[in-house]
Amino acid sequence: MTPAPLDAWRPVLKGRRFLWLLAPPWHDVPTRQNHFARRLARLGAEILYVENPPALSSVIRQRRWRELRLRRLGPIREIEPRLHVLSPGLNFPGMKRSDTVASVNGRLIAGQINRYLQQQGWSSYECWCRVPASIFALRYLTPDTTVYDITDDYGLYERNGAARATVREREGLLLARADHVFITSAELRKNPVISALRPRLVPNGVDYELFAQGGEAGPVHPVIASIQKPIIGYVGLTSHWMDFPLLESLGQRWPGQVVMVGPIAAEVEARARAIPGIVWAGFVPQPELPPYLRGFDVCIMPHLANELRCRSNPLKICEYLAIGKPFVSVDLPAVQPFCGVIDVAAHRDDFVRLVAANLASSPLPHIVEWRQEIARSFSWDHILGTVLEQLYPLLRVAA
Repeated sequence: MTPAPLDAWRPVLKGRRFLWLLAPPWHDVPTRQNHFARRLARLGAEILYVENPPALSSVIRQRRWRELRLRRLGPIREIEPRLHVLSPGLNFPGMKRSDTVASVNGRLIAGQINRYLQQQGWSSYECWCRVPASIFALRYLTPDTTVYDITDDYGLYERNGAARATVREREGLLLARADHVFITSAELRKNPVISALRPRLVPNGVDYELFAQGGEAGPVHPVIASIQKPIIGYVGLTSHWMDFPLLESLGQRWPGQVVMVGPIAAEVEARARAIPGIVWAGFVPQPELPPYLRGFDVCIMPHLANELRCRSNPLKICEYLAIGKPFVSVDLPAVQPFCGVIDVAAHRDDFVRLVAANLASSPLPHIVEWRQEIARSFSWDHILGTVLEQLYPLLRVAA
């Protein structure tokens, strides 16, 4: 069933208040949390988006100086009308291992939130949680409704059994508190803690109008224009889930023609930059991406096909489809429904072969249109409309 047009929710949402708890930094690579929060604010809701603060030791180790600079602007920033971002003070270190430290950090964050809520007269609000550690701040908050929006199997980020068990325990506590649970991937149901709650599947979406510009004629960014054609392009964060041996193969086959647009996680930066033949374009704010994308000949998703990534639903799937250009990916469950328009590689050599095959042929117009039509059906407006219909089934929405 097609959800009601998003603007039809304006009478329902006007004046409602939403608290996003421990969300990714607002000015990093946008996630669904950014897209949902921004759209709700534009529909008349009031949003307080609370970033997940790092520990000082993490900032120093990962050289995340940008986060410190943003915090100097003040703990609360207005992004646009009715949308404010709260950057809490840095966490005490050790919260990943110690519930005691996590409780202290949670109480401090909740204190900042409650002061804001009191100043703004928020006596009623809904809380949207993203990570298991949210439970420690949530204990000191009193939302009317709690949503847990699960985008990853967070325990799989941990490298030892004890740390993974801690995440699972915290997630169980948050799930017990949640009134609504959403997941981005059906594979997340393989986590027994999650599947027991019978969560609702709501996949990730795409800012279709923005990314479709990457497939249109227009100016190409000078960084891309300086690279020899053809260009193999990636957009997004480079982190530990990247298949670096595969990147090495691509860089060797097309030296200086493989461009990576996006930030590099500090823990893999040395490994990434040591790969010959790769052009690292750095972080680009999402609204500025189209001139980069226009220069791509083939889009790639060279991730590891490990358990963590197999339970994810990468945003770049629909973002690449919206561009309309050839798209080669490793074999993940999230790309299987799109095999007719995405070339899925069985192994590294196959990935290189598929990139070469796409470079050797011209994109068929009907395939380009098919990709874009699929992406359009996953627009963030459509995805949020689906969420709202599940959250407010008894509220009347004007057709």
